[in-house]
Amino acid sequence: MIYTILIIIGIILDRISKSYAISHFIENPVYGKLINLIYVENKGAAFGILQNKRLFFIILTLVVVIYLLYYF
Repeated sequence: MIYTILIIIGIILDRISKSYAISHFIENPVYGKLINLIYVENKGAAFGILQNKRLFFIILTLVVVIYLLYYF
């Protein structure tokens, strides 16, 4: 049960952080001495692999989440 809660919290935090980045960094990037916060979209997997295959990633994500919820 604890794993299910952790997975749900992780998904919620992911959505919150993406919403924050979209609302703050598209028009106002932050340039600092140590880190730059700039909004960039990657429409594929790592390094742009499978560019514009969103449906594939949605289905894959749902399958993995359902499996993890069942497993834990």
